[in-house]
Amino acid sequence: MNALKIKTLAILLLYVTLANAQNIDSLFVNMPDNINPVLNKMNRKEMLSNVKLLRNDSTLNVFMKYSKLLKYDSLENHIRIRNSALSTFEMKKFRTENGVELIGVIRTFGDTIKSSNITFYNTNWTVNQLQFQMPEASNWLDKNGLSNSTLDITWAENQLLTSFIALNFIDKGLKIEAKNNTYYYLSDETKKTLKPFLTDKIMKYVYADKKWVKADE
Repeated sequence: MNALKIKTLAILLLYVTLANAQNIDSLFVNMPDNINPVLNKMNRKEMLSNVKLLRNDSTLNVFMKYSKLLKYDSLENHIRIRNSALSTFEMKKFRTENGVELIGVIRTFGDTIKSSNITFYNTNWTVNQLQFQMPEASNWLDKNGLSNSTLDITWAENQLLTSFIALNFIDKGLKIEAKNNTYYYLSDETKKTLKPFLTDKIMKYVYADKKWVKADE
């Protein structure tokens, strides 16, 4: 594909998604630097400019290292960035059932043992009181399997008191997925004992009736 065609496609994309793109772009570019200190306003502008012009998806951050734009979806108002090898930043704008627009921000840290936190903001970047109850690692235990074994359930739950849960926004709709990484934190002996009773499924949560609830299996 020649340069003229690439430029034409980029321009068409901008026109098609203008309304939503301007919204998510503005929120991202103009957010306070302390929301994601790795990228300043100039970095954020450069990152969006690059993706719109189909150029490099990596941008030099404030630490003179490269951050990479992993997802830019103007229709779903969804952005995900790998700040560094050990951290990602994710934001998604959504509208509640009563018409209030909010921004969800997920910050994830770690390599194999990833763990996330999540905060909700109003569109002026003040903190909103909406909460997401982080699932506990013990939620991934196969309680039925444990009850039919000789392993003590209380002992198993106690091994998972420290949880490492990674979150992501799902592209479509108001949904969050949660992955349990606590297994990688356990000692080799405990891993061997608990492995038959720990599921590796991704748990999903949906926004309904002004709160986040676990989706039906």
